[in-house]
Amino acid sequence: MPEANTNNQAFNQAANERARKLTGLQNKDLLQLYGLFKVATGEDFSKESQPGFMSGISARPKYDAWKAVVDRGLSPEEAQAEYIALVEKFEKEQSGK
Repeated sequence: MPEANTNNQAFNQAANERARKLTGLQNKDLLQLYGLFKVATGEDFSKESQPGFMSGISARPKYDAWKAVVDRGLSPEEAQAEYIALVEKFEKEQSGK
């Protein structure tokens, strides 16, 4: 994912440093982080077209993950908070605590 550059430094750190250190996440977890990241950074879903067959194997799941967050109606700030909480959850799971 690209660098996060928002006004929320806690989110920027979670996205740019902490999430990148996570290893062994399941695909569903990565997609959940992806969808939250797209909303949290203010990406405009309305300008995104639904990927077609030739878009590549990862394009559709990423689109669907992003759409799932958009459909929940989260604001960028809410998505940032949820992203941080999810990174913290994965960090705890990986540290065994």
